[in-house]
Amino acid sequence: MAAIRREPDGAERRFHCFVRLEDLDFDPSEPGAVRQRSLDIGGFYQRHPQLTDASDSAAHPNVLSAQAAATELVTLLVDRPSLVGATPSFDAESFLHLLDMTGLLPPAKVETPWAGRLVCVWGLVAGRFGINPATLDRDQVHKHLGIDPSEYAGHTALDDTRWVKDVYDAVVTA
Repeated sequence: MAAIRREPDGAERRFHCFVRLEDLDFDPSEPGAVRQRSLDIGGFYQRHPQLTDASDSAAHPNVLSAQAAATELVTLLVDRPSLVGATPSFDAESFLHLLDMTGLLPPAKVETPWAGRLVCVWGLVAGRFGINPATLDRDQVHKHLGIDPSEYAGHTALDDTRWVKDVYDAVVTA
């Protein structure tokens, strides 16, 4: 999980973690077909320190309990910032699920912890350049915005978050 919070003065705070395997609400060895596809795309089995690190992975600085990860997420969402993403509905559902399973999102909560609408960078790029969003790919985004793809490792939480931030900035400031 990763997020970048930008303050009104431009200061940024980055958060990146892996939730401890024992805190996940699924068995990583049998996650189910839909979740399996998501885990494969994100490289979960190749990146999670508890699955790859021979040292004491429980002490890895980026492995947090679900409660600690959710608590940090709550601090990032204070004052209900806008939620910008490449697939912001996925991010929103993931965040809500973590907050709910840790008891940090009251069951009767009607208001989301972020401001109003979700912002999708794919839609911003498609609208800015008059491209059908269904046919838009990363190569086109890089070409139109002058973004160097070598700066990002695709499908990693923190680099995907950095990529979204850079795409958003390039579209909004263009």
